[in-house]
Amino acid sequence: DTQALQQEEFKVGSTVRYTCSAGYSFEDASGNQTEAFMCLGGGEWQWLSREAAECFPVNECLNSGRFAVCHDDAICTDTPDAYECSCKQHFYGDGKSYCLPEPPCRSPVIVEVE
Repeated sequence: DTQALQQEEFKVGSTVRYTCSAGYSFEDASGNQTEAFMCLGGGEWQWLSREAAECFPVNECLNSGRFAVCHDDAICTDTPDAYECSCKQHFYGDGKSYCLPEPPCRSPVIVEVE
């Protein structure tokens, strides 16, 4: 999922950078992040990495703290375009800025009805 380049003329040695849509990272087949290629002349381009690259979905949860920011007591779930944070079991909150322990249950009050 890349944004199309406008038709322009590039000089030999010019580099062009691809930009992926949000939630995607431009990587080669080995998983190296790259985004540029160079004009060699004669209509030929060369990737600045060793291999051709394309846009791959980013798993924000694998890079916690860099992409995903969830509370320590939350679970990160990757989604197609982003991520979601939800509090762990026995906690409640928004999952991002806070997760509080659930309050304990109080003893039940028994009311006798005559």
